[in-house]
Amino acid sequence: MNKEFIEIDIDIIKGQNTMRSDLGNLTTLEQSIKKIGLLAPLIIDKNNNLIAGARRLQSCKNAGISRVSVFKLDIDDKCMQALDIRADENLCRLELSPEDLENHIKAKVLTVKQPKPFGKIVTWLKKLFAWIKNLFT
Repeated sequence: MNKEFIEIDIDIIKGQNTMRSDLGNLTTLEQSIKKIGLLAPLIIDKNNNLIAGARRLQSCKNAGISRVSVFKLDIDDKCMQALDIRADENLCRLELSPEDLENHIKAKVLTVKQPKPFGKIVTWLKKLFAWIKNLFT
């Protein structure tokens, strides 16, 4: 299977093929995309049909993003490989453990500058806790 990494107009991506019946709350993902951009490319077939990344695609649309990075594969979105890719992207990952999340929070706290702008720290902590809450809702 050949693949090409490219950037394309979001509007040419067809379909919403997804394993999920509900995309869930996209607020946190949309905020992340607005802040740092799309980090994981969408996956499309040779005809620009979406294979994987429905949540990212919808979040980009909601965030007003007009161009996205994609892996374009030389397969059809209805073939067995596409079905495997769709399943693997959703099933072959490990969520952060509570300990990993705690370590991440500690690392972020340590990178915050001296308490001169104390209000920024409070704002950051509020955003962080809202983000964590969104993970579980």
